[in-house]
Amino acid sequence: MNEHQLPNEAALASEVLTQIKNTAPNKATRKVVEAIRLKILAQPRRYEELIYGGMPPSQFYYTEMANISADYLESGQFHISRGILDNVGIEMLEVFDTAIDVLAQMNVVSKDDAAEQKRLLRVSIKIMG
Repeated sequence: MNEHQLPNEAALASEVLTQIKNTAPNKATRKVVEAIRLKILAQPRRYEELIYGGMPPSQFYYTEMANISADYLESGQFHISRGILDNVGIEMLEVFDTAIDVLAQMNVVSKDDAAEQKRLLRVSIKIMG
């Protein structure tokens, strides 16, 4: 399915995410936003089910930003040595922290859960690389 055949919500999301990616302040943000866009393109009907089911698009985006950035950080791909992030890794951690903070502000996760997720990711970062 190409972008011109996408359901309306998925096509709009892809367009918005492309704009965000093109104006993103750093490589990590661009990488995460592009991963979200590709996920929507791969399963556009699933994305629409979530949105039409009541999940606000912003909740979807920030949840995906947190999940994807955590996956990248836990992969060791952005470490210069065990437990030490490279510059993109530091940016990626900022993406994760921002996404978790926004999800807490949206009351998707509690402030305690957000703090615990941040702590656990930092533990994972220390042992990866």
